[in-house]
Amino acid sequence: MGDKCNWVIVSNFKEIRFYNSQDNSKYQSYYLENLNQDTYLREFVLLFHKDRLISLTNKSQTDKLYEVSLKPLIIKKKNNHILDEMYFCIKKFDGFGFVDPNYLSTVYPFNILKKQVWHYDNGELFTINKEIFGLINEITIEEKKINFSAKLTAELSSLKIENAQEKVTEVLKFLRKCNIHYLTAVEDYLKIGENRKNTIGYSYLHIFPTSEEESKTINISLNTETECDCLNCNYNNLDFGKLLNKLKANQGNIDFYDSEYAYGNYLVASNDYKISYNIYKYLEKNKYKEEKGIEYFITKFNTKYLNGLIRGYYSGDDREEIIENINHIDLDEVIYNELEYEIDDDVKKYLIQIKENKLLNRVKEEIRKLNSSIDNLKSLYDNRGKQYSGPDLVNNLYQQYILLYLHVNRNFIIQNVFTDYKEITSEMFSGLIQSYKTKEVGLKSFNAFIIVEAILNINTDELKRIVKAVNSLKIEENEINDLIEIVLNFLNSFYEDSSFAFDPIKNDSLSKSCISFPFENKLCRIFSNIFTFLKIIDLTKEHISQIEKPIVSFLKSQTILNHYTLDSFCEFLIEKGNLFKEKHIIEILNIAIDKDCPRYNTYERLVKSTCKALEKNHPDYKISDTYLIQNAFSNCNILSSSRSKLRYYIGFSKIANSECQLLIQNIIDNHLDKEFNYDLYEDLLRREIYNYNHKDYFDKYLETVSKMAGGSVKFIEGDYEVFNFSFMNFTMLIHRLEIKLNPNQSSKFKNLIDFEKWLLNPEDFDYKLFKIYWLKPISHSNFFLTKIKNNKYIKTQLENELRKEFNQELSNTYVKYFI
Repeated sequence: MGDKCNWVIVSNFKEIRFYNSQDNSKYQSYYLENLNQDTYLREFVLLFHKDRLISLTNKSQTDKLYEVSLKPLIIKKKNNHILDEMYFCIKKFDGFGFVDPNYLSTVYPFNILKKQVWHYDNGELFTINKEIFGLINEITIEEKKINFSAKLTAELSSLKIENAQEKVTEVLKFLRKCNIHYLTAVEDYLKIGENRKNTIGYSYLHIFPTSEEESKTINISLNTETECDCLNCNYNNLDFGKLLNKLKANQGNIDFYDSEYAYGNYLVASNDYKISYNIYKYLEKNKYKEEKGIEYFITKFNTKYLNGLIRGYYSGDDREEIIENINHIDLDEVIYNELEYEIDDDVKKYLIQIKENKLLNRVKEEIRKLNSSIDNLKSLYDNRGKQYSGPDLVNNLYQQYILLYLHVNRNFIIQNVFTDYKEITSEMFSGLIQSYKTKEVGLKSFNAFIIVEAILNINTDELKRIVKAVNSLKIEENEINDLIEIVLNFLNSFYEDSSFAFDPIKNDSLSKSCISFPFENKLCRIFSNIFTFLKIIDLTKEHISQIEKPIVSFLKSQTILNHYTLDSFCEFLIEKGNLFKEKHIIEILNIAIDKDCPRYNTYERLVKSTCKALEKNHPDYKISDTYLIQNAFSNCNILSSSRSKLRYYIGFSKIANSECQLLIQNIIDNHLDKEFNYDLYEDLLRREIYNYNHKDYFDKYLETVSKMAGGSVKFIEGDYEVFNFSFMNFTMLIHRLEIKLNPNQSSKFKNLIDFEKWLLNPEDFDYKLFKIYWLKPISHSNFFLTKIKNNKYIKTQLENELRKEFNQELSNTYVKYFI
């Protein structure tokens, strides 16, 4: 008999026997005449059908059942004490860091009805099990300790309940881990039901109000939570230096292969997610499954979800082999066959919910409903209405999101990189912002957790869209320092301070060459999002003093940023530059100059913004170092490209002394003489660095613009489309600078449409040709509209048009300029 033979089959015309190859003293027997009966036949097929008896890879289902039959039989008592019932309930979920409390509320002993119940709401688990009422009625929690009453102590002693204190503690800690803050138990729900049988809407299946005499509620927070330093928490605290150092220190060491380590590598996309895949395959084969069914399922689940990430980013020679292996994973097969004898039925049902993303889909739907209610409430108050009672929409929104957050983060589930999770974060934060903008009853301030979730998970463009209308974002007073600390974690991850007065030492683990492309993109997004928030958050000089030097060290050390990523930081620097020390802004300017070069555009916007920050917030500062000017403008080599980098450097004129200004003018003149650039010249005029009479540049500028005039805007049924902004920009600029064109200059503009003629010379225009919808394309041109606001013909036409047909854009223009 071969080594791989597990079963011996002996048969004659009356009977079939199955012997396990390791023990011939026992056998399973079937008489052929009995197989005519469905009961015997179903058992026979269940145990000894070829698909269940034989497996070429893993143990067969029959093999697993046989092994289970050899284990000591644990007989559950019919009348277990409720403490043991609760303890057995939570122990079967060992392997989860979090279980959806909505699901827990449906599991015995919390649910004693053989029906679906809805007994969880915003941190409260509700039960009609009177035995739980009897238990918690005899419990008090004081100073982190659970105390039993004398009655309960005597009861547990008489029933010989072992380790009662430890069991209660473990139960309550588990419930708290599942976002259950309060446990409420009803003493006699049937009696309450009898008293309320005529109450509309009353149901045992939902939470119902009770009096203190009818129920007992305990706060199950034991205040025993300690600060976590796991890889996932390092990530959520933006401490990427610590995270990568841990991963690097244990790289390739199988002693550290577990769910946390696999998940940590997923978070930083190590080797484009290949390392996470390797660890999950190792865990699946060597560590998980036997008596660790939950961990085994999550391992298979996460491996399945690596499919798209491997496809999108990994390009190794074994890419197709990995994808094929992942495609063969069948989570139904895992739940129903591989773990058939490893997990309880309640756990099996919950694994099915995870596989089907029930929690994520429910949270998404609930957040959308809550956002709709928040929109309605804002609209009510915008229209001077009032609401005198109603649900706490903000708290409900937060509670829904926290369930998904805990599910993903505490169970190390691969999900937060995908669109669904990011959209939920975006919708949740959008709802909070909408509430923040609601008068009187809206959200007053944000906590650090919500801000960090937005930083980690919302795309930068989407985040800017959400906060666009917010000028000032308030953070809870006790949370602002936590947020600053998290920002420092991010900045400090990229460098270490030198022991000497030298530049910081780069953290090579976070250099561009050492991290994967998806992680690099993530870091850039996080940087951009951080400063999108810091721009609008109420900060003080004390707050900025904590981060300004680390910002300088970060900019010196990092190698990952691009010009788009730096945009948010540039806007922040201009907005909050008044809170910075002058010397640190100058350091940032020097960094931008040193890192910029003629062929690339990464730092040119930072040069422009830093000059603007100094001009706006430190007007007394003037550069006197001519070498610095020459070094800076060497980045603007005319041969570098057809696009002039000088546009980003002309701001130096605003922060330079007269000697340096003359040097800058000579450099720019030399550039314009060799190759005239009308965009550059337009910027010089707009910023009033050049006078339009300087040399013949204005005539060249006018000549260039005149060639682009004529039909630059097309009007269709009152709407418009701009084909070329050059002429509009030109006209708005000459009106703002009060430049009067001479007849020769005016004659350069030919084939102008009536709208363009009006823009060029509104004083001498024939207003019989005027169209009121011409105001739409220039609705944001403050200077021009101010110039024509006393034109009675335009005012009359505008009033008549608004009486005839209301238009919000025209109405705004009328209210702002013509009243």
